[in-house]
Amino acid sequence: MKQKKRILSLLLTVVMVLGIVPFNSVVANAEETGTKKIELGTSGVADKDFVYFGNYKGTDIKWKVLDADKDNTGETNGMFLLSEYLLEQDNKPFDADRNPNEGQTNPNEWQHSDVQGWCTAFADSSAFTSAEKEALKSVSKSDADTTQYGSYWGTSSLASEKVFYLSAAETATYIGANHSAEGLATTTSGGATGAWWLWSPSRHSTNIAGIVGVVGTVTYDFVDYTFPGVRPAFNLNLESVLFSSAAEGGKSSGIVGAAALNSVPEYTSDTARAWKVTLLDANRNFTAQAAEGTATSAATGYSNWSVDVTYNNASTGTNEYVSAMLCDASGNVLYYGKIAQSSASGTQTVNIPTGLGAGNYTLKVFSEQINADENGNIKTDYASAFQDINLKVLPKEETPSATFTATSDNGGTLAGVTTDMSYSVDGGSNWTAITGTTMAITGVTATNGVKVRDNGNGTTTSTSDVQTIPVTQAAQPTGLLQTDCSATGNDGTISNVNNTMEYKASGSNDWKSVTGSTITNLSNQTYLVRIKASGTVLASESQSITLGYKDADYSKVDAAIAKVPADLTLYTDDSVKALKDAIAAVGKDKNITEQATVDEYAAAIQKAIDGLEKKTVTADTADTADTADTADTVNTVNTADTANEGATAPRTADNSNILFWWTVLMLSAGGIVTIGMTRKKHAK
Repeated sequence: MKQKKRILSLLLTVVMVLGIVPFNSVVANAEETGTKKIELGTSGVADKDFVYFGNYKGTDIKWKVLDADKDNTGETNGMFLLSEYLLEQDNKPFDADRNPNEGQTNPNEWQHSDVQGWCTAFADSSAFTSAEKEALKSVSKSDADTTQYGSYWGTSSLASEKVFYLSAAETATYIGANHSAEGLATTTSGGATGAWWLWSPSRHSTNIAGIVGVVGTVTYDFVDYTFPGVRPAFNLNLESVLFSSAAEGGKSSGIVGAAALNSVPEYTSDTARAWKVTLLDANRNFTAQAAEGTATSAATGYSNWSVDVTYNNASTGTNEYVSAMLCDASGNVLYYGKIAQSSASGTQTVNIPTGLGAGNYTLKVFSEQINADENGNIKTDYASAFQDINLKVLPKEETPSATFTATSDNGGTLAGVTTDMSYSVDGGSNWTAITGTTMAITGVTATNGVKVRDNGNGTTTSTSDVQTIPVTQAAQPTGLLQTDCSATGNDGTISNVNNTMEYKASGSNDWKSVTGSTITNLSNQTYLVRIKASGTVLASESQSITLGYKDADYSKVDAAIAKVPADLTLYTDDSVKALKDAIAAVGKDKNITEQATVDEYAAAIQKAIDGLEKKTVTADTADTADTADTADTVNTVNTADTANEGATAPRTADNSNILFWWTVLMLSAGGIVTIGMTRKKHAK
């Protein structure tokens, strides 16, 4: 029997301990995903989460969320919250003298009670800022007679009240209908235990009202009982809340400036999440918009996108910022950052993080006051209305699959294209619109190839990735041989060619394909020969070949010169000069079409030879003449040879004549000397 009593005592102790465990030890929403550390409005706040709001006697007030979406009347524009801790541990009787106050019939009525007066004064106290007071929602409601926790509760009501206690029915609905339900028992923030009043009266006695005891037992007590403390509740006007953020580390920003936007992570916690709210400050007249000329759209896969934001009328101070949030089309806050600090107006560049998928986005820019300090105090923040800058990330058009067929050394035909596309032949620096389903283009090089893109419409799609078509160029032909034209003028040839080549006359636009190894029937002019274009291979650079006429036949000239006497000293100066002039007149650069002129050279030389006149020799001067003749003959021959060389001697058929005539000259000179010496001996 004693053992059973010990077990019962142990169980009762456990129940009592569990009953005073505060809400913040309850694991709530720890498994929930998708909620971020910054949420527009209070969309991320859930039942059993916490919200910090107001400050009482130097301590930030932590409130338990009883209903995140509705107030205690069931309306959807409010959030119903209960203080997590006792704000006052004790000495707050429901009605201190058990006598009805003015306006009361019974002292246990909520209206005009001492505790209602405390709540009314508290709502209007310095515990809340003016903006927080505006966010306290005023409600009216009545609770009919009910039976809860084994007790009978009478009718009671709220009348346009902002702060109040819970009724018995609300306690059963929002915390638990059983005695000692988790969350009924509570303490002060310092851990001191205490009881707290309800605003429900006893149905059967006018001097007692509802109370929640130290261990969470819901019962009655006399209205002048001084042990209970204060545990108020209120409804937050959700229309006053711009956004909510994690109480600690929610507003994480990069360095103030262009790179401020930080990714907002998911908010997971091993215990219930704690939030702070940023309230709309209607006194802020902040404005912001995208600066003129800034890009408000980009293609998927962008790597460098920034938006210039021009702002005015921002509040200034050490804790005043111009901030921005980047949200997707569903209102999810993706990035947050402080882009400027204590700056009333200006233009600030905001770098848009990479990796955004195709879709519509909003850059929400606002002036905000952030209230947090190094001591860990968590206070409400305030901000202007959002200034929205609409951004778009456009899906890219599909990458083109165009083809290029080379037709020349710098051009060809694009196919598989549309008029929505453009092309570039300079590596993408300049783009030209495509005008049809095929298009002839020029300026193509092997260095840059051909680039094609689909331009997109700029509204629902953006420019596609660029298709690059590699292009090469054939090598210039080498080893070509030529045969010049005869006098007929149309029998020149270019050989050592093949059917991969084409040719044309210089200045012509008509390229002709080579069909064999020799190009025939060519006239005397310049021709261009190249390797033909094929596929994406450009035609080669051209090889230039100039065909002329064959050289004229100088054989008659050579034959005539061969007839020139070896010893021209035997002839008169005039006749020798005429011969030399005829030889000097020969031009060696004549082609076959000037053969008649060359033949005239030969005839003139022959005529001059025929016109040579010998000199007359006398006896008195024989010896002298003989000697002089010898010297003159040598000099004359040398002079003639020199003259012939200086005149650029015409081509001859016999290159051995010069040696032959030198031999004859030397023998003649020797004979003359011998005869002269013999004559002198005879004379003696």
